[in-house]
Amino acid sequence: MDGKGNLIVTGFSGQGGFVCKLDPLGNVIFDFANFGAYSAGAAIDTNNDIYWFGTAGAPGFPFPFTKTLLPVAELGSATPGFVVKFRGTDGSIIWAAKVEALQPQAIALDASGTITLAGGATTAPGITTVGAYRSPAAGTAAPLGIVRLTPEGNAVFAAAFGGSHSIDRTNSCGSVLSDKYNICLYGPRITAASILLDPQGHIWLAGSTNETDLPVSLNALKPACGCSLFSGDGYLAEFSADGSRLLYATYLGTSTSGDDDHSGNDEISSAAMDHSGRIWIAGATSGADLPITTDATQTTLMGDTDGFVLEYDSAANKLAYGTYYGTEGTNAVTKVVIAPDGRPVLAGYLQSNRSNPYSFGHECVAVLKPSGIEMTAFLRNGADAGIAFSPSGALVVAGSGSVITAMKESTTLPPSIFGVANSASLNASGQVSPGEIISIVGTNLGPGIPVSASMAGGQQALASQLGGVQVFFDGVAAPLLYVSSTQINAIVPFGTADRQETRMVVENAGVSSNDARLGVVSAAPGVFTTQTAYQDLPVAAALNEDGTINGPTNRAVPGSIVSIFATGFGALAPRPPDGALLSTTSPALQQDIQIFGPGFVKVVYAGPAPGQVAGAMQVNFQVPDDLTTTLLCFCLPEDGPPRISRSGSKVPEARKRSAAGTQRAGCPRHRRRSGRRWPLRRWGRSRPRAKWTDQRTAMRDCRPASPGWRG
Repeated sequence: MDGKGNLIVTGFSGQGGFVCKLDPLGNVIFDFANFGAYSAGAAIDTNNDIYWFGTAGAPGFPFPFTKTLLPVAELGSATPGFVVKFRGTDGSIIWAAKVEALQPQAIALDASGTITLAGGATTAPGITTVGAYRSPAAGTAAPLGIVRLTPEGNAVFAAAFGGSHSIDRTNSCGSVLSDKYNICLYGPRITAASILLDPQGHIWLAGSTNETDLPVSLNALKPACGCSLFSGDGYLAEFSADGSRLLYATYLGTSTSGDDDHSGNDEISSAAMDHSGRIWIAGATSGADLPITTDATQTTLMGDTDGFVLEYDSAANKLAYGTYYGTEGTNAVTKVVIAPDGRPVLAGYLQSNRSNPYSFGHECVAVLKPSGIEMTAFLRNGADAGIAFSPSGALVVAGSGSVITAMKESTTLPPSIFGVANSASLNASGQVSPGEIISIVGTNLGPGIPVSASMAGGQQALASQLGGVQVFFDGVAAPLLYVSSTQINAIVPFGTADRQETRMVVENAGVSSNDARLGVVSAAPGVFTTQTAYQDLPVAAALNEDGTINGPTNRAVPGSIVSIFATGFGALAPRPPDGALLSTTSPALQQDIQIFGPGFVKVVYAGPAPGQVAGAMQVNFQVPDDLTTTLLCFCLPEDGPPRISRSGSKVPEARKRSAAGTQRAGCPRHRRRSGRRWPLRRWGRSRPRAKWTDQRTAMRDCRPASPGWRG
């Protein structure tokens, strides 16, 4: 954020790497995108000018470069890095530098605007300038490069830090190729998570490595790498202000019991320096002997991987604080920043909910206090990308789903929206589709005792007020399924199909929340799932042709018809009343559904689920006779121009996809998933209809699906 409270957002969309500037209300001031750029981050100087950096997608990617720095004679298959300086007022390019010797991963600016970059060198042993530091062990492996630039974009020095050896390759990885949950770390590697500048101007680097021969100090806290074929360590290193000397270096992390040990992998994801000069380090570990302190919030490893937080006192060369933070499953702390009052603020994800170990977890923002860690839950993709403080003291949280949330501590208790997601996929994308069943999470959203919708007395539509709560989309009240103090399940009005953006507000007992600005897309499909898991993935809420519930022990017969249940398929024609219960003569979808896995699968029916509320969808398909996979995906065809998400970034609709299997839903590249109450589970019991009875049985214990995948 700049000094005026404007937000700088960077990432990757269908238009390539992008950087944009938003005003405090989320309106776009300017944006820039390049199809060949992969953004690593951005920074702001005291003049509010913006520095954008990252890596090219190809050696000759198109870009309006004004200069080339640290040229490399032969890049080979490597791609160069870049740094671009934009004028903060209008987004015009002041200079754009191609950095051939470095793929920058982290940046730091001092008060004068001097730039320090760190990242992977594009060659081995890397390029260093005269008088700059080079690790004695640097050789055949590409080291970590440290580069300093003037505010005008000219190179001051280039240093190199790293080793050349990892665990002996004679111990082959081939024996574990069948285990998809373990990754064999081929070859030496080193990364940079954060650069910090202390009051003396010294350069501190924090990151991860599996190199066993980093140059470490005699007084290193951990002189040897806890490395194996599957595990690496974190590291912390200090360099002189001119880049000529290594002043301190140590490994950080846990240990391993041998080359084949699958535990003890430590990754540092973020670091921050507080007002006293102490360094706070955050990341994830699978090791059981993290150097925790007696006042730790969590003293033992709880999941297969847990987040961690360490406080390093450089003056005393000791860890002043250390704690695990996690639950069952896979957990991590991804970001750490220092609040204006000096408290560390963390962002990350927990794979299971502490109050409900059967859920698929959530992302979170947490404050480290003397009494422990105070956590606020967010939806998946709602808080994993970045956190920063505005000049007014508000905490701004960014998620990889193009969602930005501003939070502020307060003694008052109005409703507060933290995130909006598809109720099936729990994907917080900053976008909704007409008729989509959504989950809104936050605080003080509704009554302390949850209230579910009822269809008693022959009622033919859901009410738009429940438990004293209403949800408005541009002033139109939405049908409500469930309300509580921390979650609301609602249905997006079909009238949103006429616009590209909508503003959503929650009213609880007449008190309005902050407004959530959401992009409107034609479709945002998600599949409902049950609580059952199969190979670490949730199982789709589906019925076999004989009416039994599909699952790992009750598989569909090849050639039979299977029904799955979903939401987010978009507009219907003719447009039904919001919240209406639909009969068997339901309106039709305005676009076709395709299923593949592998090859195209015959769709028998795709549209509103008969007897259910408008927005609940059903897809009947025929299982191929030669189906060999348990994973199917369905998609909606390409549609329309880019939309503006809540973050202000341009997100192309291109192709919306969601996974749905005859045995499971979800795609394995997502290692963490979220779960919430299935939105239809209670009120449906009052509808004793034959078709609904079968569907209700299948979905009675449904919870949202794991994330699908998006093209």
